[in-house]
Amino acid sequence: MNDGNMKMPQDLQSKIFGLAGSCSSEGSSDPSATSCCPVSRSLANGYKDECKIECCDEGGSDRPPYTKVMPEDRRFGVVIVNEECPDSCDFTCILMFLAEAFHEAEDAETLNFSECTPAVVFDCSLLIVAADSDTSDWILKAARPMSPTYSANPFIKHFQLVRCTFVIPMIVEEPLCKVFYIIEKQNAGLNTGKWCVMKKAKLDPCSLDYPSKAIYQSGDNYELVVYICLDSKCYIENHCARIRYMLWNLPVEFIQGFKCS
Repeated sequence: MNDGNMKMPQDLQSKIFGLAGSCSSEGSSDPSATSCCPVSRSLANGYKDECKIECCDEGGSDRPPYTKVMPEDRRFGVVIVNEECPDSCDFTCILMFLAEAFHEAEDAETLNFSECTPAVVFDCSLLIVAADSDTSDWILKAARPMSPTYSANPFIKHFQLVRCTFVIPMIVEEPLCKVFYIIEKQNAGLNTGKWCVMKKAKLDPCSLDYPSKAIYQSGDNYELVVYICLDSKCYIENHCARIRYMLWNLPVEFIQGFKCS
């Protein structure tokens, strides 16, 4: 590969490094007058800016970079490590390799990446977060020629996350990022930074299992399928397979079962 002669189109460069243009509407009371993105009506506050980036900013800036990604989107992350030299933290050549893959990709315009954490190095690992499963699959496929020097694995596989299910009562509709931070504050020692939400389904009050699953029957209840880290699993198992959330103790179910001591 001749890196010196390779130039990358600006629109594709923006996709890799998350450098899309800003959407400032300062100095105007009408967001539709100056915003570069479409706006839609919102019953709550008049307008909703379609350019707003949804990031998980709970818990401060000193947390690992993957915590900034919304729990629903972490599953699209790909972690790349240098197998031959694990202490090497320079991944410039990897990004250049992926840049050339962009050139050769016929479907480059369909590839989308997280605007919160598109690409970042942590603990001598390169984390690339896609915005959908098609893009994360493309990253994994594009990274295959780098093996065995480098290995690329999905976020869930890299951190060896395990599957669980539990039901959350929603008295006020809140993003799961905020819900999980409340769980952290109420359960000292529990860290939800790696939790990946695979499914969020509202329980049907007319279903036969609603009375047994619903936590608070006077409000909405959502059943979550979540992959969590082994430390979280051990914490939950040692607290009788329950986590505290607001007024309730939420039962958590693991495929492997649990032992309460």
